[in-house]
Amino acid sequence: MLATLAALLCLASLPAADPQDSTTLQSRVPSIPTLIADLKSSVPDPRPRDALNTLLSFGEPAIAPLTAALDSPDFRQRQLAAAALRAMDGFSIEGESPFSPDTPPPKITPTPALLRVCIEGLKDDTLPGVSAGDREYDQHPIIYNAVSGTRFLIKHAARAEPLLADALKSPDLQQRFCAAIILGFAARPHHAETICAILIPHLRDNSIRGDALWASCALYHLGHAAELHLLAASLRPVDQQQRELLALILSDIRDPLPCPAASAHRAAPARAILKRGGPLDPLLTFDQYTLQMEWESTMTPHNRDNPRAAT
Repeated sequence: MLATLAALLCLASLPAADPQDSTTLQSRVPSIPTLIADLKSSVPDPRPRDALNTLLSFGEPAIAPLTAALDSPDFRQRQLAAAALRAMDGFSIEGESPFSPDTPPPKITPTPALLRVCIEGLKDDTLPGVSAGDREYDQHPIIYNAVSGTRFLIKHAARAEPLLADALKSPDLQQRFCAAIILGFAARPHHAETICAILIPHLRDNSIRGDALWASCALYHLGHAAELHLLAASLRPVDQQQRELLALILSDIRDPLPCPAASAHRAAPARAILKRGGPLDPLLTFDQYTLQMEWESTMTPHNRDNPRAAT
């Protein structure tokens, strides 16, 4: 009883809360237009990263201003605005989603502008422009726009299909590759010939880390629409890796298995080649959310068609 009374007396002696404190705190948070403007900075500067995180904390009120920023003439501002909108749709910028399971993200409508900027971000560009070991890492917004955009566009492939069909003809090899990956994972059969023409060369042993796994999984998801093109390529494989991956993809398409665990007997070559999937068939085990775009070499025709130089 005495302890409780003492605690009450201590509380009574505390100064009353200033009702202006919350107003003062809110005034320290930059306005949404200011935060949108801060997305432009391309020099080592924490403002774009801080602006991005703060805009995400605003949630739904930030959606319209971010959507307007998709039409900005500034490349970085467009791409960071798209990254924020994708994050609001549940697609993480880096690592985990910014929203907890108890707080679902705001509903995002994939507008033509958002789809267009996401497809623009599939190119080999200057983002994130810094790696984890760099001294200025903390001064940059770390936006992996190609992989985040790929995952988002797979979800919205039906809406984006005309734009993705144009991207299949891009002069940028990474953009062509990602567009083909998206349409393959989404099983859009109308572009099967072009998708296969882009992805099958990536099955060979080359200098681009992880591209064969992405290509194999996308071709598998494309399904029977890819079968004739895969069979034609299997008659003239360029190396052993391509031969074995083509055989695995065709087996999985022609003889669907009830679960990944049933695939151990047919996946041995792919496990050795792709170094993924443990004892299971990686084509049945991995999806667009578990795969990473982690190639360390620039995606060029030379790196696609030649193995990594021995060190």
